[in-house]
Amino acid sequence: VLCVRGAGLPPLRDLPIFFLSGFLGFGLYIILFNLGLETINAATSSVLSATSPLFTAVLAALFFSDKLPRGAWLALALAFGGTALLTLWNGTLSLNQGIFWGLGAAFSMSCYNVIQRRCSRRYSSLQITGYSFVAGTLSTIFLLPGALGEFTAAPPMYKGLVFLLSAIGGSAYFLWANGIARAPRTSTVVNYMFLCPLLTLVFGYLIIEEFPHAGVLIGGGIVLCALALFNHSVRKARE
Repeated sequence: VLCVRGAGLPPLRDLPIFFLSGFLGFGLYIILFNLGLETINAATSSVLSATSPLFTAVLAALFFSDKLPRGAWLALALAFGGTALLTLWNGTLSLNQGIFWGLGAAFSMSCYNVIQRRCSRRYSSLQITGYSFVAGTLSTIFLLPGALGEFTAAPPMYKGLVFLLSAIGGSAYFLWANGIARAPRTSTVVNYMFLCPLLTLVFGYLIIEEFPHAGVLIGGGIVLCALALFNHSVRKARE
């Protein structure tokens, strides 16, 4: 990252914004997300994660004047409803403190998305991801002793999965930053987060042969229709 376009460390005036970006997107988000998973089921966690695009759309409208047409807001609500139907078709919604951890994680990621949009005016996607990653690592350095102990004791297969997850996660953050930088509106990109639960179930079928239930077909269809409505509404508003 330090060699991208001949850049070194960012100017001192930009260090706080990158530290905030890393803390929210890499540090706080992961901590809150995992705290939530300790007390709520996976279906509930998926629904809470799906609120991130809604938070992001509101924040982008407040800070960047990303005004959305009514059809786009309707599409966001429809996509959330489809995601809820998809994830809760055979599940139950648990109600405990994990709900607040999950909502906190979704809001933290939303703030990260908005900060990325601001940084994209002066930095490349690779620089934003790299600087934020370093800052996020520094913000969670206090977890290192315990993490090293658990990693050392883990079986080799799980160690390999950790490295694989790190590589995939790093690539995802870079691609995400690139999309945020190129999109005319922040909400244009984040609405695709509604596809995550659907894609997870699809890959589950392809990789571990978990046949999708009716909720996948119905809820997934609603999500796809919502995405089409969102893009149509935004494109029509530009004309």
